[in-house]
Amino acid sequence: GVEVTVRLHDARGEVVETASDILGVIDADSPAAIAGRLTEPAAQPVRIEFDVSVGRESDSAALADLFDVRALTRDGDELTGRIRSRAPNEIGDLSVLFVWHDETDSVIGTAPLDIELLRPGVDARFELDLTDEVVPEGRPDTVFWIR
Repeated sequence: GVEVTVRLHDARGEVVETASDILGVIDADSPAAIAGRLTEPAAQPVRIEFDVSVGRESDSAALADLFDVRALTRDGDELTGRIRSRAPNEIGDLSVLFVWHDETDSVIGTAPLDIELLRPGVDARFELDLTDEVVPEGRPDTVFWIR
């Protein structure tokens, strides 16, 4: 696993929030992400620091190698599509993070979707309401799988 620890600092350099997570399945060909939201912070964060600790190399398939997002469409504030699993067994407790980039490839918006269960060879339909998300028009540019 790859352990990632993130610290958010305020303008005085004080730590506002710390969060850690482990990316269990990752390889050189598949990017990964950890996403979260800070609500009602004690102070406004202005700087982010992170540490990445790499464990041992894994022979397991990366999540991006196991899942495909298909028939992705957006109608107003509704993002819909299907997810196909190529995993040999059911996999549960996943999230997918939809990411929008600008013309300089900077991230300008994200929207998470929690997935309870994916069965192999079955298209799981999803609908994601983007009303409360700060994302631009159009479809997302990238998809990250989180477990």
